[in-house]
Amino acid sequence: MSLLFGDKQIFAIELASDEDLIGGVGRVLLWLGGEYVGTFDDTSIHSLVLAQLKSVFSKRLDGDYLRGEAVCQMYDLIKSEKIEGAGQYFLSLGDSFDDFSIVVFLKGEEVVFLWKLLDKPFFEYKNYPEGLQCSIIPAAFFSKVLSDFGSSRPLR
Repeated sequence: MSLLFGDKQIFAIELASDEDLIGGVGRVLLWLGGEYVGTFDDTSIHSLVLAQLKSVFSKRLDGDYLRGEAVCQMYDLIKSEKIEGAGQYFLSLGDSFDDFSIVVFLKGEEVVFLWKLLDKPFFEYKNYPEGLQCSIIPAAFFSKVLSDFGSSRPLR
């Protein structure tokens, strides 16, 4: 039975089973606006996933970069490295997420996730949406989910 922190339609962290709490390594998915990111066919280190997600709060992107650009169109601009320090906005969450390119930043009181499944993923993702995906999450909700996930099991 899977273990869910949050709301799949907004933002959630899902473990494949409560047994994945033991040892600090397990099968993890993220849910962003109703779409999953990651695979249960591989594992990730829980403390790494949590630390990387917490780091989002230091990845603020405001001001000139967003003028004239729709928030969900920022992926290409960040990937092009036309923004100084663009590398900080890429998110690496461990092996379970290697088939995805993920960009994330904080804009005001919202966390913006932009991602896409790579063209030649290692694992199979049946009926996964093609192209760029976007989800905007209230920062307070995102923070609460991280807190719940962090306090639910021992970090190693």
